[in-house]
Amino acid sequence: MAYTPENKYKRILEVQKYFKECYTPGMTIEWIYKNKIKEKYHISRRAFMNYINVPAERLLKELKNESAKNKAAFKQISMDFDNGVATESNTANTHSGL
Repeated sequence: MAYTPENKYKRILEVQKYFKECYTPGMTIEWIYKNKIKEKYHISRRAFMNYINVPAERLLKELKNESAKNKAAFKQISMDFDNGVATESNTANTHSGL
């Protein structure tokens, strides 16, 4: 899986869900890591401890909202450019060679 923040948060969510499935009262986090998580995900204990403390669902939602805003802004800019609306930035680029 290529590294992007979105993929990282998806993986963290996957590890968190698996941890919740494996957990039953009386089990230690250390036992779950050694016997379940380590063999399936091949991550270090430190990475696992970080993963279970990350608010990945919230961060993934924020990342998707930010991405949607950026796409909307890009779409608006490209529509303005296609319609011939000259903005300060694209007129400066076209006349810079004079």
